[in-house]
Amino acid sequence: MSGESVGRWRATYTPGSWLLLCGPAAAVVLEPADPSWSDLVETLWDEVLAAESIADVAARLAWYRIDSMPSFAAFFWGADGMRSLVRGAVRVVDADSGELVATGEGVQTWVETGLGDLRQVRVELPAERPDGVFPLPLVVGAVGVSAVFLDATDESALSSPQQAAPTVPFVEPTPEPDVTPEPVAAPEPDPAPEPMPLDEPEPTNRVEHELADTRMVSAPELFGDLDDADELDDGRVQAVFCAWGHPNPPGAGRCRVCEGLIAVQPPRSIPVPAVAVLRASSGATVEVVTSVLVGRAPAHDRARVEDPALLTVTSPSHDISRTHLEVFASGWDVGVTDLHSTNGTVLVSPDGSIRTMDPGETVGVELGTSLELADGISVLIDFPQ
Repeated sequence: MSGESVGRWRATYTPGSWLLLCGPAAAVVLEPADPSWSDLVETLWDEVLAAESIADVAARLAWYRIDSMPSFAAFFWGADGMRSLVRGAVRVVDADSGELVATGEGVQTWVETGLGDLRQVRVELPAERPDGVFPLPLVVGAVGVSAVFLDATDESALSSPQQAAPTVPFVEPTPEPDVTPEPVAAPEPDPAPEPMPLDEPEPTNRVEHELADTRMVSAPELFGDLDDADELDDGRVQAVFCAWGHPNPPGAGRCRVCEGLIAVQPPRSIPVPAVAVLRASSGATVEVVTSVLVGRAPAHDRARVEDPALLTVTSPSHDISRTHLEVFASGWDVGVTDLHSTNGTVLVSPDGSIRTMDPGETVGVELGTSLELADGISVLIDFPQ
């Protein structure tokens, strides 16, 4: 009795620190995961199970920024046999001949390789095999690995007898006695339906769906009242969260604080968090939540908000103005305004490019930008901690 198919291939693996996500027709091997992945592994595994082709696997990985990992591999069994995507230090080897069939070394994106009639491959990883481990079988699941063997031969295709439809025994019908049926009165005709009011729609499937029980939620409960695309008029922003609970702008793939991966999720409205940390070369630090005034004696009334934070820096020669500049948050973005300082402000971008701001000029800046003031003082606009 044959049962329902469980998988087209079987994986054999030795335990280790790399991550193997295996489904009936797709498998993905990822670099060692840190604890921030704990809530993301199941989501990624669901994506592997749902993939319909090697291109679909690649698209799903790209959605979670997995394609930016230095090394990974993906495999899919389709109508044209097994196909692979590899990047970085992953090697795919013919299990019979030992011949290298795919490698990602020196590749900026990934290499897609059709393995043709090849049915058994070894996936070699730059991982140490822990002492005392031995090969284990896997069809569908998520495990830590140090090496993987994929067997897609006909003999490896698995079916589950537990999933097979039960056999129903044949029972010969018992003959019924010959009984003359009594006459049955004709049913009364149904009363004519009352006409529907003109302002009510016909009961189509769409209308039935629209009239079904629905939980109505007001927009502010989910999103708040938007002032513009990024900032809320009540000091709130839209945010998504990594596995450690750090808030990030919607659409972010990696956490700006811990760099952990962020699962796809609807954004939530939260109070504006610290979008940056200012680190003066003199050692002082302050978070950027709304506005920070920087200078040798900054005055509160120069800011765009009522209660700005202040960052006081030393300037023995008084080359730095009392209130030299303002660093402020605009939604998730950071802006800098030179407050008509005496000796100006120089921006040094993360890529090393240099720009001198005009007096009174406001510009948006990247995190990692350094503000060069005077007297050898600089202020780094750093990532929040």
